[in-house]
This record gives sequence, C-alpha cells and structure tokens, in this order.
Amino acid sequence: MINNRNDVYEFIINIERTFDVNSWVIYDIRVWPIIRIKLFMAIISKLENFDSHSLLPKMNDEKLILIFLKSIFYIPRLLLFFTSLKARKFLFFGYENHRIIFKDTNYNRFFDTIINSVNIKNESYTFDFGSLKYDNVCNSEIFNKLDKYLHTFFQLYKFKLKISPVPKRINLDGYAGFIRYLKSNSFTSEITCLIEEDVLKITIKDLLINSKFFEKILLKTQPYKVFMLNYYSEKFFALNHACYNIGIDSIDMQHGPQTGTHLAYVNWSQAPNQGYELLPKFFWSWDFFSFNSTNNWTINNSHHKSIQFGNPWVDYFKDNMSDSKKFKKENYILYSLQPLSLEILFPKNLLTLISKSKYKWYLRLHPNQNKEKQKILSLFKNKGLEHKIVIDKATYDPLPIILYNSLIHISNYSGCVLEASLLNKFSIVLHDIGRNNFKDLINLKRASYINQNELTLDIINDYIKYSNTKNFNSKGNTFYDYFR
Repeated sequence: MINNRNDVYEFIINIERTFDVNSWVIYDIRVWPIIRIKLFMAIISKLENFDSHSLLPKMNDEKLILIFLKSIFYIPRLLLFFTSLKARKFLFFGYENHRIIFKDTNYNRFFDTIINSVNIKNESYTFDFGSLKYDNVCNSEIFNKLDKYLHTFFQLYKFKLKISPVPKRINLDGYAGFIRYLKSNSFTSEITCLIEEDVLKITIKDLLINSKFFEKILLKTQPYKVFMLNYYSEKFFALNHACYNIGIDSIDMQHGPQTGTHLAYVNWSQAPNQGYELLPKFFWSWDFFSFNSTNNWTINNSHHKSIQFGNPWVDYFKDNMSDSKKFKKENYILYSLQPLSLEILFPKNLLTLISKSKYKWYLRLHPNQNKEKQKILSLFKNKGLEHKIVIDKATYDPLPIILYNSLIHISNYSGCVLEASLLNKFSIVLHDIGRNNFKDLINLKRASYINQNELTLDIINDYIKYSNTKNFNSKGNTFYDYFR
C-alpha cells in the first residue's frame, strides 16, 4: 500500500531490484531515467491530490497543422539565431519560474547572480523557456528565449524524419511484464498511460529531435560548462543527452529540497558506470545534506559526480546583508505557503494564533499559487484579520531578505526551510511531509516539527528566543569558489 513518500520511494526502488531496467533501450537511449521520474512524479501527484494526467500533452490535429505553418514563417529567424551564436565558456538554461523582479529587472535569481558577481557576462549566454514575455531582462545582451526557435526546429526535423527515417535500436524485453505489474496495483493502474510503450517511443523520438536542436547550439558555442534549472524536464533531458554525446559537462543546479525520498536525485543505484545519457554529469548542491543525497551513489560512479557550492542567491545576500537591513521596518513571522487547500493552510487553530499574535504575519505565496491570492485575502477579510497579514511584500521581495529580517519561519514543507537554515533562521514545520523532508535539520535543532493543531503562541515565542541565541551558519564553498 502506498500511503506516503517513503512508500513511493520503496515501491520504485523495488522495481529497480525486480526488473532489468537498464536493458530497456529506445533508439539507443536507456529510458529508465524518464520512466522512473515520470512514475515518481505521477504517484506523488496522485497521492497528494494533484492532477497527474496534466502531465500528458493533449493537442488536436488542427492545432498541430497551425503550429507547422507558423514554424515555416519562423525559419529565417531560426537561421539567424544559429548564425548569431558565438563561442562562449558558460551556457545557462532555465525556465521562467526561476525569475523574479529584482533591481527593476527581470532576473534569474541563480544565474544572473552568478554572472554578475563573478563577471563572466562576456563569456556566457543565458537561455530561457516559458510563455511569458519579459520586460527589461537582466543581461539582455546575452539572453535568448528559445521556445519559438525550438518549435520551428522541431517541426522541420520531424518532417525530415518522415522523409528519411533513421533506424535505431529498440529493446524492451520484459517491459510488458513491468506494465502488467503496475496495472495489478490499484494505486498505479491508471498511471501506466504515461509510460506505455507507444507513449514512450513518441517521447524518445521527440527527445531526440530536441537533442539535435541543443547539439547545434553546443557545436556553435563550444562551451566549457552547461548549467540548467532543473534537469528533469523533457527539454533538459534532451539537453543532457546532447551534452553527453558531445562530451560537455552538464550541471544541474539545486533549486529546492533534495530530500532522501526525491527520486530524481537519490539512490540511482543501478546507474551504469558510464552514466545515463539523460542525467546531468554534475549535481550542484547547496548544503551537506543535499550533497549527500546524490553523493551516496555518485561516489561510486565514473561519470556522474556531486559538488557542493552553496545557493548563489542566498550566498549573494550573505555578502550584501547591509543592503537588506533597510527592509527591516517591523517584526513579523514569515509563513511560506504551498499550493494546498485553504483548510490545510489555515486551520482554525492557526487563524486563532494569527488573530492573537502581536506580530504581523507575512504570507509568502508559492509560485504556483498566485491565483489563490484573492481567496486568501477574502478568507482573512471575512475573519476580520486582513490587517494582520502581508502578502505582496512577502511574496515579491527577495526571499533571503524576507527570511533574514523575520522573527521566525513557519511552513508546511516549503524549500524555504532549507534556505532559512542557510540564513541562520529557525523554522517550525507543520506537515508530515516537511517532517520527513527536513529530518536532518530537525535533528540538528535548526527546525522543529509541530502538529499545526498543537502550535501555540508560547511555542512560537519560545522558538523566537531560541533562534536568537543560536548560530546555525556553517562555512562551505560558494559559487565564488567554483568560478575562481
């Protein structure tokens, strides 16, 4: 029975022990990394009441034809893009959800921080995916939005393959038995639609086309290192594949918690010694516990390696905290939210604490939660507590500043708990997932798990006093050291 993330972990690790997962090859690519991560994400989504079927793209024939026609008109821009690329030592690939507004610019909090701090702008390119249009992009001279270029390239290459298909090796011996195994489990029976053999073949075909696109960029720019946030998207599986084929170091930069049950990172015990083509060569981690989540298997692998060079966004502010003190105007408790129901985020006991607290409560929305802002405001307005909360400043000001100036941090299981620890700030964790994700920090007394129904103002005040007497900071390498 699958009841929690530990069960998910054990279920998938048992699959690796039972089936010869590394023998499954489609078009010369070992496909287990995609299967494992899709399965992990889908089970977690179902377990925690998210829509796992949204992972499947749905597109009708009319829309596909329209995309193809648009792609034809975009060919000159695609050719101009490839022609304009010059040799660069560092390439940075990300998504729009890692961007914020900082110093009046649209800013990637990890990559732009590195580029500006170590002065490698003239040696770098930044690339983004996403549907948003950006105004005033930081480092705009080296910035490229890739969606339309990739769409055009994809349609043209797909047409080319129809005319002259390239034969590739396929071996899925035992895969039908694996699917039957999943279908025999009531919890995973519906999820198999994501990884059926036919779906998987289409996924790998698409991945190979995307890989060809990235290969053209890599061959034009001849980079020394390729950084990405985060590697387990289908586009970045393809980017890793391109880097592997050409022999360029790919680095996945930690963007959130890498816990002991996060199967994109932990216990790739079956990884072949020459590595998986779809995984990054290096896993960049923020802290020792995150480092250990990958190092416990990469230490025995000849290709994949783990490195620890901190959180660039946090380390930048550690060096510039004098600038952040001007933000400190009032004492407040920071509550970082997840995309959960309002009943879970704000149970009766927590609303009572907020009403009786002498401090303001800063509510920081999760990036996937912006649509919930009005519902949250309405809830507090109906309770007569609108004056007790702050949302916009808590959400849109840089997280290190908001954390640094808070009295204490509270969350269900947000990755902000880890960033709070890096900034010497104590966290109270309210959810079982958080208790599991941050058990190392809890054991070190950098955080504490309290059932939300048992949380009191006395407990909060005691931990505020405790936090003021402790120094959790531990020195380690930072991105400055990496690029030195």
